[in-house]
Amino acid sequence: MTCHYGIELLAETPRFCTANQYQTHHYHYKTDHYQCCGCSYTIQATFNPPLVSLDLLGRLAATRPNYQTLADRISQPDKILPTLETTFTAALQFTKDLIKGSRRDINSRNVNLEIKLGVDPASIELLNLLGFELKDSFFIAPSEAYVTVNKDRLLRIQHELALFLESCRSPTNNTALDISSANPLIAEWVGVNEILEPTTGRQVETFRLFGTIPTAKDDLVIWLYQMVLKEHPNDSAMYLDCLIDAANLSRSNLLLTEVALERSRGKVGYKEIREACENFDIKQDVAVDDRLLTELYRIKVSDEPHNKNKHRDHLKVIAIARRSEALYDFLKDEPPKVHKVFLLLDVFLFFSFLEIVIKRESVCIPVGLNNIGNTCYFNSLLQYYFTLLPLRKTVLNIDSYVENEDDPNWVPKKIGGITVDQHEVRRAKKFVYLLRSLFINLQNTSQRAISPEYDLAYMALLNEKDVEEAAAEAAAEAVASVSASAVEASSTPIESLQTIDQQNTKEKEAKEVYKFHYNKNLNPPTHTHIYIYLYSCFLECMDNVTYLIEAALKPVETQDGEQVRDMVRDLFYGKARQILTYQDTQTSQNIKKIKEEEFSHLIVDAAQGKDLYDGLDEYFFADQVENFQGGREATREVTVSTFPPVLQIIVQRVQFDRATANVYKSNAFIQFEKIIYLDRYADRNFDSLAEKRAEVTNWRKEEEIHKAKIDELINNKASKSCENKGSLGYAYQIPVPDMLEATANILEIQMAQQPQNAEQHEAAIQFLLKEAREARETIQESTCAIEVLRSKIKNQYSSLTKDAYRIHAVFIHQGQANYGHYWVYMYDKPTDQWWKYNDSHVTKVEEAELFRDTSGSTANPYFLVYVREEDSDALVETVAKKEIPHVLSAA
Repeated sequence: MTCHYGIELLAETPRFCTANQYQTHHYHYKTDHYQCCGCSYTIQATFNPPLVSLDLLGRLAATRPNYQTLADRISQPDKILPTLETTFTAALQFTKDLIKGSRRDINSRNVNLEIKLGVDPASIELLNLLGFELKDSFFIAPSEAYVTVNKDRLLRIQHELALFLESCRSPTNNTALDISSANPLIAEWVGVNEILEPTTGRQVETFRLFGTIPTAKDDLVIWLYQMVLKEHPNDSAMYLDCLIDAANLSRSNLLLTEVALERSRGKVGYKEIREACENFDIKQDVAVDDRLLTELYRIKVSDEPHNKNKHRDHLKVIAIARRSEALYDFLKDEPPKVHKVFLLLDVFLFFSFLEIVIKRESVCIPVGLNNIGNTCYFNSLLQYYFTLLPLRKTVLNIDSYVENEDDPNWVPKKIGGITVDQHEVRRAKKFVYLLRSLFINLQNTSQRAISPEYDLAYMALLNEKDVEEAAAEAAAEAVASVSASAVEASSTPIESLQTIDQQNTKEKEAKEVYKFHYNKNLNPPTHTHIYIYLYSCFLECMDNVTYLIEAALKPVETQDGEQVRDMVRDLFYGKARQILTYQDTQTSQNIKKIKEEEFSHLIVDAAQGKDLYDGLDEYFFADQVENFQGGREATREVTVSTFPPVLQIIVQRVQFDRATANVYKSNAFIQFEKIIYLDRYADRNFDSLAEKRAEVTNWRKEEEIHKAKIDELINNKASKSCENKGSLGYAYQIPVPDMLEATANILEIQMAQQPQNAEQHEAAIQFLLKEAREARETIQESTCAIEVLRSKIKNQYSSLTKDAYRIHAVFIHQGQANYGHYWVYMYDKPTDQWWKYNDSHVTKVEEAELFRDTSGSTANPYFLVYVREEDSDALVETVAKKEIPHVLSAA
């Protein structure tokens, strides 16, 4: 149990800093408030101690357990005592009643009160805080005037009680508390910029001294460093230490560069000075003659010649700190152990340069992609394809794999049943060469982010049919725009106008329509939302890209003109067998039909309470096909004869509501694992696992029965179907146990008002409480049963681990079915590091960010990529390796 302080903020209307060259507010404490030195925006914060004291909480906790378990209630039904959970629940209800204006006295001898709240010194003090006073066995409610005057105080007590209750609730208590985080509101009032400080993280002292958090953008950290230097120039060594720590913690090229530049300007940090002094076994605060230092340096170099550069660096730090001309001159005559080409460079600038290059090459931060107009999903896809080694190597060396459609013997081919002629091959080759150019830049650029070519995005986002339709639409609009008067005044007929208009190429016209389609009547992109028209744009874009790459590639194998093998199909495509079993309507014989087909991805539905394996089981295992062959049912099962090296799984979140005829996005949390095993879906195991599949089917049926019981009691569906719309059940959509307890509370009030019917009321109250306990026990029992069943299902195939696949990429969509923003997480196996690719911003993230429960959020996975574990090193390279320049390697 912890004590909570309340924070009261008084501020102007929230806004970002408007000062010139200020990236964000820079606050200073001014006696009783905080003020930005740039725009004078002011915030006053008051910290209020809790009204429910820690001492009172301690006394309550000393006499009550947090909650009572189901086993305790069953084994000791006559010893049901108040718990912290019931005490805070009762006190919270009394507080809410007072705030709403319902003031009633409380009988201290009431059995229900003794069971829930208890009557002891601590509980009496808790009621006194609310304004109740114990007189003649009754807690007398405070007056209306008291409640009016102390309403703010009661509201604070209500918030504290709600937080205390949340901290001690039993796992089976499904009563939702109205508690929400204040962080978003505080961030809004303080003026936190989500672009500069996108996510919260652990508060490291280094970043705290700059007034920010570890996930702040590099530009912001450098700006804050420069600001504190202006305001505290005498502490430059301390703040340089902070900058060095920040650069080492984040392994940022930009921060490492800033450190090197500061050193080249003659700045050093306290830690560097201390380490330099320790290197020569001298005390930092003791003056040592420069000649003695040079002798100590020569001794060190003589004893450790292989560490000459290290000792020289330490001596350089002391020279800078002392501003010693003698040591400067000595260092110039004592060159570092490097390639002679660098002797022409200034000694200090050289070491800064060397440090930047080596650290940059060792860090290898992936390059971001700028958003060139609602293309966040396209950027995610490009980054993903760049990490796939077979695809990247093929594209970078495309000349060795590309079609030669100008060969006299070349004949059109088919891809997915679509005929690909010379025109389409040329179009596809243009796309692939643009893609190669992008990949080369991603691998070799020194910039933090680059922009894809507009033509690359245009070709990926619109297929050939879209191009033709767009061109036709553009041509029609161009002709229609010619006024009637202009036509009459011209001697050129309409046909000639059309001929002239057609001189513009289809692609030019389509590009204009593309710009119109993706920008007209849309809100401008912001850092929180980048709008698109369709949630399915990503999947259409992916199909377009893979089709264009295939069209440009020479086939590895063809069958009847169909390109059945190439790099794309070898990488993404597997082979499945669809087994359809049904009874013939005429002969009544059982028929089994098997159809083999290729697949490039799997689809799982996003449904609450289901994990990835549940979705895959639904996809592969027995499913009933209704209205098959004259209305009879058929059973459909799918097995896999060949799994692809890269397994792509679509989480189907866009769904259709038949009741409203609207499309919506399901934000259900889908749990997925770092490594999944696909043996249960393999064709080789189909027959041997039949019994296990049947067991899982039965367990899932049991699970659904228990879920229905819980749903009936929690969501109270029976009350929703009441024909009498004036009934209690219809009026109050609350869980059954809560509804029963609320009814008992109402009867308790009536009993206090009508003491002559106390016996009947008490009997009814006890009956309602008994029913409420039984309902909660049913919820608990079903919850436990579901946990047991889930464990059985999870462990059913635990011994099958041959077909192992490791997670590589997780694509996120934030928003609704018709708009949103996209980004992707990708895993770098050699460093065990996850990277977040959010357009131009590429940052490291903790693994927990990917696997956290996203319930209640619109940002959730919609596309998962797994790679075959045994081949993962050959399949993916998330962080592209860069070679150190040759001149450095010779040093």
